[in-house]
Amino acid sequence: MAQSFEPTSLELGKFLDDPTFLVLENNEFTLNYVCTHEDFTEAYTNPNDPEAANEMLDRLQGEIILGAGETQVLEALPVVASCEVTEEEPDFNQPGWDWTQERTTNRAWDDAAEIAEEPEPVILEAGMIPQFIAIVNRYRIGDREVSISKITAGPVEEGTTYTFEYSTDDGATWTAAQIRAGDEFLVEAPVINSDGTPFQLRLREVLEPAAPEVGPPHGPKVSWAVTEEAVDNTYTNIDGTWYASTNIEIQPVDPAVPTPLAVSATNSYAQVELKKSIPGLSVGGSIDTTLLTYGAETMTIRYEVNNTGPVDLNAIELFDTSLNNNLFTLPEGVNVDPTTGQVSGHNLTFDAEGRAFWELMVTLNSPDQDFHYEAEQAGATVNASSTIENRTIAAQASDRHGALRLLNFEAMLPATGVTTLVWVLGLGLLVALAALVLYIRSRR
Repeated sequence: MAQSFEPTSLELGKFLDDPTFLVLENNEFTLNYVCTHEDFTEAYTNPNDPEAANEMLDRLQGEIILGAGETQVLEALPVVASCEVTEEEPDFNQPGWDWTQERTTNRAWDDAAEIAEEPEPVILEAGMIPQFIAIVNRYRIGDREVSISKITAGPVEEGTTYTFEYSTDDGATWTAAQIRAGDEFLVEAPVINSDGTPFQLRLREVLEPAAPEVGPPHGPKVSWAVTEEAVDNTYTNIDGTWYASTNIEIQPVDPAVPTPLAVSATNSYAQVELKKSIPGLSVGGSIDTTLLTYGAETMTIRYEVNNTGPVDLNAIELFDTSLNNNLFTLPEGVNVDPTTGQVSGHNLTFDAEGRAFWELMVTLNSPDQDFHYEAEQAGATVNASSTIENRTIAAQASDRHGALRLLNFEAMLPATGVTTLVWVLGLGLLVALAALVLYIRSRR
C-alpha cells in the first residue's frame, strides 16, 4: 500500500557525562522508541526494518543499540507524528556513585533536563535536518553526611568547648568547628576518590599548646570511634600544639536509610585521690592531726593513692617537702629533694584495681621534747601519669596530715594523791585547747 504521509526523520543519540570515566565508552545502551500519529487513515509500513517491510502497522516502534556518543537516524517518519524515546535502565550498581538520566533535544546536549515520570513526546516537523532526541547519563561521585560528636569522661569543666579540624583534600586545607560535650557538627564528604578507591576524611582535635613529648596535667586521652567501633588515633605535635588525629573511611550510605556516618571523639581525663595519714587518735575530732602518746619514739606516715578516673595510669611521683625537718629522721633509702620535695625510695605502684599504698616509719629526734608536726605544713602531692605515643597524660592530687605528742604531765606534778586528778584535768585542757585552735583555724 502506498504511503501518503509527508516523510521526515528523527535522530536518536546516547551520551555520557562521566568525568572520571567510570563507565567505559564502549558500553552499549538500548534505546526504545515509539512514534504514533493521531490522523492515521492508512496502514504504515516500517521502512527501518527490511524484514517487516510489508507488515501493516498503526505505529512505528522498536529499539536501537548505541554506544556512548553515538547517534542513529530513523528515516521516513510521518510529519506531526508523536515520538517518545526511553532507555532500558542500565545495570549500574557502583557503591559511592550517584547518577541521573536526562533527556535533551539539543545536539550539544547542554540543556539536558532530568526525565520526568511522563516526559512530553516530541512532535516531528518537516525539514531536511532530522529532529534530535538524546538520553544523557550523568555520573558523579556521591557524598555522605558525616556526624562528628564529642564525648567526655572524667573531670572536666562544664561548658568547655572543643575545637576540631577536618580536611577533604588530603590535608591541603583544614576547616575548623567548635562544639561542646554532647554536641555534634556535620560534614559532607565524598564516598570515593576519582580513581574509585575509598575516600578518607581527615579529622583532628586541637588539644593544647605543649612542649614536644610533654602533655599537661589531666590529659586528655583521646579515642575515636565510627558507628561505635574503635579506630586508630595518633597524637601529633605541630609547632607546639598537640593534635589527636584519625582518618575515617567514608562508607556508602544505604539509599533506603540515608543516615549520617556517626563518628565520635571521646576525651578521657585522668583523676586520682591521695590520702596521707598517721595512725593514732585524732586531736579533738580533727581529721588531719594525730595525737601521739608520750614517750613515742617512732611515727608511721602512710600514703594511699587511688586511680578514680577512666585512664589507666602506671607511674606515681610523690612530693612532700614536710619530710625535710628537724623533728624526725627518715629511714634509710628514703630521700627528699630539698628543692622540689620529690620523694625517692617509695614503692607506690598501682595494682590491678588502681590502688597504691606505701608507708614509712620515721624516728622522732627528741622523745622528751615538745613535738608538733603541723598539718598545715605537712602537705603532700602525687603526680600519677601514663605515657601514650610520647605524650604524657597525668593527674595530681594533694592531702595533708600532721601529728601532736602528749606532754609528760605526771613528771610535772608533785607525788601526791591528786596527781591522777590533775593529770586528767590537764589532758582535758590540752584537748580543749587543741579543739579551740582547730575552730579558730576553720573560721579563718
